[in-house]
Amino acid sequence: MHKIKFFIGLVVLFLIACQPSETQRPFSQYERFMVGQKIVLDSIPDTIAVSIENYVKKEQPKDGAQLMWVAANLNSKGGRVRRCAANLETIARDYPNSPIVPDALISAGTNYQNLGMMNHAKKAYGQFLNKYPKHAMYKDIKMAFTMLEEGISSPEEQLEFIRKNQTK
Repeated sequence: MHKIKFFIGLVVLFLIACQPSETQRPFSQYERFMVGQKIVLDSIPDTIAVSIENYVKKEQPKDGAQLMWVAANLNSKGGRVRRCAANLETIARDYPNSPIVPDALISAGTNYQNLGMMNHAKKAYGQFLNKYPKHAMYKDIKMAFTMLEEGISSPEEQLEFIRKNQTK
């Protein structure tokens, strides 16, 4: 997969470099070259994330939770939010004793909530609530979970719910 992307990038660069120059636009070759570079560079984070995911899945290293956190961040920055959330769930499932599991579950729930995948969000938040009742974010996640349970989704309803339940 990596060789194919690299080869395609080289072909694109070669084709750009072989274009005849345009006298009216002296920077046209450079502009085309930069478009080719952007295509190649945009694919790098995805390639790295996939490589990390495959390595962790196959080798199950001790630092796999941290590596999956990196993959999740690369996927998030690349706009692959669902894949990011799946990476975060992998941390909780495969590395349950890692100190980053609470943050992974919170982030997974938030990502799923932003994607409109409320059942997945409830599952992630529920796991957090069951496993980390003394965590500093427990009350906030409990409130988010309750809003999901009650179907409170509009910002106005959420603010009202938070106001009513802040002192509890």
